[in-house]
Amino acid sequence: MVNSLKRVTVDFWLTSLHGEEIGIRQKEQYRSKSRYFTLDMDIIGKYKEDGKGIGFLAIRRKLWDKDPLESRMVMRLFTDEGVWMGTIEEVVSEEIKRSLGSNDIIPVFIVTIPKHKYLIWLEKVHRRLGWGEIYVFNYIDDKDNKAYTCIIDEKRLTIGSDWEVYEASSDEKVAFIDSKKLNLGGKVEVELYKRNIAGNRIVVTVLALFSSMLKYKGDIEKRIRKRIEMVKRGGWNYRLDGGEMRILRNPRRVLG
Repeated sequence: MVNSLKRVTVDFWLTSLHGEEIGIRQKEQYRSKSRYFTLDMDIIGKYKEDGKGIGFLAIRRKLWDKDPLESRMVMRLFTDEGVWMGTIEEVVSEEIKRSLGSNDIIPVFIVTIPKHKYLIWLEKVHRRLGWGEIYVFNYIDDKDNKAYTCIIDEKRLTIGSDWEVYEASSDEKVAFIDSKKLNLGGKVEVELYKRNIAGNRIVVTVLALFSSMLKYKGDIEKRIRKRIEMVKRGGWNYRLDGGEMRILRNPRRVLG
């Protein structure tokens, strides 16, 4: 048994906290701390590191509760003071493209982290053989400009949703994600085993946000499946919302 160097916990509440429940003044304080705490944010759970409360998770409720063909998951992590720590958001247009191309259901996300210059693509990959799902992401190290790949491999025949995380370059298991679905709201724990991973703010945040996404993964997959059916039926194309348009915009469009 490998001893963990760090433990991250995402503890979902049975019900989310709407603006009326957290108080207008508190919500205004969060909004003053970060423009990422938007009016439609619902707080859905607590974020801890090594048992200590660090912050909270919130989802853009109006965007998620839209018509299933138009909805999109945008989840954000904040400190207890309301400072933005990171975002995971669904990229529906890419999901449709990759799902059609692979004849599979392929969730696709972008993770953004403050002061990190690069977008982090986190996505399921089509698996021809074997059991379980695989997600992958790269992170770019500013110090050496190298891209490092992490593989998140689902373990089958377990209670809940459990995943092993590997560094692609060494094939070494660096983390384990344990989704405890038997408690009322839902709880996910991430055990980090390798020092360079446990101390890496980017990787820890990505794994925390991926673990948080698992609560919504089943609904995300159902919505992708419905969109694929609509595309194949003919006469329907997905209309991107403003947030997805902005994140996919060409940064070099004014050059040339």
